[in-house]
Parts: sequence; structure tokens; C-alpha cells
Amino acid sequence: MLRELEEIKALRRLLRTDPDDVVRRTTGGASQGVLGQEREFLAIAALIALDRRDAAAERAETFRRAHAGSALVSRLDELMALPGER
Repeated sequence: MLRELEEIKALRRLLRTDPDDVVRRTTGGASQGVLGQEREFLAIAALIALDRRDAAAERAETFRRAHAGSALVSRLDELMALPGER
């Protein structure tokens, strides 16, 4: 779990500086592990930061179906509601 936590911390930092790298690191394979939901949330946030809203919406819908009871769903909805350019 420590390795997962370090990966999440790195992804959070990269989200501010290099969202494209976040997408690369989180694409290809299911988000597994204890922090998999957070990892997928960060991937969706990166897609939004890159103005790839169609891809973000697709991953967000998959996330909602897979994790309907997650606290991250409401944060995801807020994120998806933001205007296109930030």
C-alpha cells in the first residue's frame, strides 16, 4: 500500500504540471489496489485538464457504474461540471 500511496502523491503533483503524463501513467489496465479509485479519479481530472472532455466523460461513466457508492462520485460530478477551459 505504501507504493500505491507514493504513486497517488506523484500523480497529484503531476496533475498540476503535466496532466498528459498522468494520463499515460493511468491508461492501460484497470485501476487496481486499495487506491485504485483515487488513481482513476486523477486520470479523469487529467483528461479534463487536457480538454479531452469526451474521453473524460467516457471514463467518468465507467467509474460511476463501477463505484456507484464511492465518495469520489460527487467530486467527479463537480469536476465534470466545470467549464471546458481552466
